[in-house]
Amino acid sequence: MFDTSTHNQSWLFASQQAMEQIHRETNRSVTQRVQTNELKEDDWLTWQEEKIAIQNSVQNLQLICNRLHLSLTIQSTATVYFRRFFLYSSIMEFDMTHIMFCN
Repeated sequence: MFDTSTHNQSWLFASQQAMEQIHRETNRSVTQRVQTNELKEDDWLTWQEEKIAIQNSVQNLQLICNRLHLSLTIQSTATVYFRRFFLYSSIMEFDMTHIMFCN
């Protein structure tokens, strides 16, 4: 039953490279879309730059959770949802701070 679940199909990856490939494709897709919109080329980020920004935001998220005395389970869940959101979305489209507090 688990083998056919959407959780298994959508969120379990064979390797780190598989996740990075999805992130690269998301970045490429968003970059193509924003070329025709309001973002200037200077505002575009590579997938590596996005990855670093997300890692920094995850650290900030964990600091906030610690200051609020949230349990490790809640911190872990918030971190996973945050990372999942930005696996298929770009920080060029969504404000990370808003997403962080929506978790």
